[in-house]
Amino acid sequence: GSKFAVDADVWARSRKEIFRNTADDSAFVKNNSDLPFSYKIYNRLQDFAGLEFMYFNSKTGDVIGPVYTEAYAMLLKVYRYDSTYRSHVSQIFFKVKGKTKKDTLAVIKKAEKYLAEIKAGKDFLQLVKQVSEDTITANNQGDLGWIWWGTSLPDINKFIKTAKVGDMTVIQSPEGVHLLRLSEEKMKDRFRVVMIPLVKKL
Repeated sequence: GSKFAVDADVWARSRKEIFRNTADDSAFVKNNSDLPFSYKIYNRLQDFAGLEFMYFNSKTGDVIGPVYTEAYAMLLKVYRYDSTYRSHVSQIFFKVKGKTKKDTLAVIKKAEKYLAEIKAGKDFLQLVKQVSEDTITANNQGDLGWIWWGTSLPDINKFIKTAKVGDMTVIQSPEGVHLLRLSEEKMKDRFRVVMIPLVKKL
């Protein structure tokens, strides 16, 4: 109920600054938390219910919160950030209709034919509109968004690590066949955050 929230707010306010300034996190957690010392690790692919900006735009040593779950109020001290690269990718997508290897190979051949046409001067975005069979990306210039290195299929990971802007490749996935193009230079960004929770049971 709201009484708990008020209590938790008072609890959080009284400890936030001290938690931030303490040099001995584990002792502080031991003496002030309803749960034992641990690390909470989040990465960008998780669902944060609106907290992602706060989690990934703080400084090491900052204390975030209080953050509420069903059972707890938490203060989270940022222990460290791990960064990795992400690459911006667009696609032309082809469905594989049949079940046989031959069916798949025919679609791969078709994708490779379009790749050759683009290399010979045909407009990628024009082809996205005309032939891509994934309506969501086709209606958005083929945009697949940013893909974090190491979080996709091995073939896609390999492509985005070595590709330069404008490079293309044809890759098969469980969904179908993708003609991929690297649309922007890679960027290094925070991918993982490690935090120390200070917890009050509600």
